Amino acid sequence: NPEYRRQYTINNRSKINERNNKRRKVDINFRLKENIRHLISNSFKSNGLRKNDKTVNILGCSVEEFRLHMEAKFEFWMNWDNYGNPRDGKLELNKTWDIDHKIPLDIAVSEEDIIKLNHYTNLQPLCSYNNRIVKRNKYEFIL
Repeated sequence: NPEYRRQYTINNRSKINERNNKRRKVDINFRLKENIRHLISNSFKSNGLRKNDKTVNILGCSVEEFRLHMEAKFEFWMNWDNYGNPRDGKLELNKTWDIDHKIPLDIAVSEEDIIKLNHYTNLQPLCSYNNRIVKRNKYEFIL
């Protein structure tokens, strides 16, 4: 029953968050699914749009296939333990990595563009330092 689920979620938010935080630490597919869902959803919101399709449809593959796609593009130092924000908050070369849009979302002018730019073929693992400091939203820093 959808109403029961909605009410349960409202009443048990902290319990659900705690469970999800624990799962995020041990289940890379779960962490990746949540992160990519937020990444895609935020790309729509920042353009004043609403995401109306499932993440896997926009991504163009399953979460498991996306994980393998990313792993195939890993540099020698990349792994799932150093994905995301550095624990000490310091961005350094080849320390952590992000999911990067090869062609930045900033060039999107339509909902169709946002969908195309969030396709897995436009995503790559990139050193967090290079992604956030060097590349930013520039198109020319494609690896």
